Amino acid sequence: MRITHIQSLFSVDHGGPTQSLRHIVKAQAGKHQVSLRVLDGFPGAAPCEVLDGGIDQMAFQVDWPWRMGASKGLKRQLRADPTPDIYHLHGTWHRAPYYGAVEARRRRCPYILELYGSYDAPNLQWKPVRKWVFRLWFQDRVLRSAACLHVNSENEGKRLRQMGFSNPIAVVPGPINFASLSSLSAQRPRLREDVCRFVLYLARIDRKKGIEYLIEAWAHVAPKLGGMQLVIAGPGELASVQHYQSIVLPSPVANSVHWLGRVSEEEKVWLYRNACLYVLPSANENFGNTIAEALACGTPVITTKHTPWECLETHRCGWWINRDTPTLVDTLLTACSLDGKALDEMGRRGAALVRERFSLDSVAASTDALYGWCLGGARPDHLLIV
Repeated sequence: MRITHIQSLFSVDHGGPTQSLRHIVKAQAGKHQVSLRVLDGFPGAAPCEVLDGGIDQMAFQVDWPWRMGASKGLKRQLRADPTPDIYHLHGTWHRAPYYGAVEARRRRCPYILELYGSYDAPNLQWKPVRKWVFRLWFQDRVLRSAACLHVNSENEGKRLRQMGFSNPIAVVPGPINFASLSSLSAQRPRLREDVCRFVLYLARIDRKKGIEYLIEAWAHVAPKLGGMQLVIAGPGELASVQHYQSIVLPSPVANSVHWLGRVSEEEKVWLYRNACLYVLPSANENFGNTIAEALACGTPVITTKHTPWECLETHRCGWWINRDTPTLVDTLLTACSLDGKALDEMGRRGAALVRERFSLDSVAASTDALYGWCLGGARPDHLLIV
C-alpha cells in the first residue's frame, strides 16, 4: 500500500502528535511504501525531526505568515508526487493538511483526517476569531470531504457528531512503543542526589495542562508528605515558565519543587520509572500520550475528567478526578499515603492496560484496517466507529 502522511508541525515541541506519527510511520515502513511530508522553520520551534529507516520524508520551509502553516514548496511537491492509495492528514488550522485534501480530491483519492482534539470546545475557544474564520474559509470543508475522521477517543468522536459532521468517524488511539521505552537506557536527569521520592509533572509548561492547579495544591500538601518532592519537566515558552516559577519561589515549599525544563528521551524514561506518581491536571486532552507512557512504565496516574482516561478507575491504576484544587489536594494526600507495595500493584495494572489497548502493534493494525475499509474493504469488527 502507498501511504502519504502530511503534518505541518513535526518537532519535539509538538509533543504527542509528533510522537504518535513517528511511531506509526516507522511501523508502516516495514510493509508499506510510506511518504511523509512536513514543514520546518517555525519561529521559536525546534527543528523538524528526521526519521531513518528508508522513509521517504521531505520537510519544506514554512512561508510567512508562519501561523498559516503554508508552504509553496510543499504544495508543489504534493502536485509532483505519485498518487498514493490513501492520504493520511494530521492536524488542523494549517494550510499544509488542506493542500493534501485538495490534492486528494483532484486525484479522486481518499483521505483520512486526524484531528488531535482540535474541535473540542476548549480548543475552539482558544483564539476563537481566527478559528471561526478558518472554519468558514477551508477547515470545515476539509472535515466534511474526508473519507473518515480519525479521533483518539470515543468522546472526541461524539462531540464531532453533535457538531453535525456526518462522515465516518473512527477511534484509533495514540500508540505506545513498548520496545522503544524498554530499550532506552534510563538516565538520571540533573536532580539533586537526595531527591528519591517524588511526584512527576512531565508536559508542556502551559495553562491548558493545569500546572497552576498543581502548584497551588502542592503548597497545601508538601508540608504533610514527609519529604516528598515535586519534579516539573517539559518545554514551555520562557514567559510561561518564568511566570509559574515566580509563583513557587516565594512559597515555603519552593525547595521541594524542581524545574528541569526539556528532558531527553532517556531522562524521560528515568523520571517515569522512578516517580511515585504522575500528575497531569489538564483542562483538555483528546488522548494524553504522557499518561499512557507513565502507565506503561508502571507509574500510577492522577488526571482529570477532561481527559478520556476513565479506565484509570475501572482498572485501579490511578485517579480520574474533577479539575479543582481541593480535589487535587485530597487525591495527592490519599495517593502519597499508600505504601510502595500498593503503588507497585497499581503500576502493574496500568502497564497491563496500556499493553492491551495502546501497544504500537495494536494501533498500527487498527490503522491498516481503517485504510482497508476506506479503500472499499469490509468494516473491521474490532474498529470502533462512532
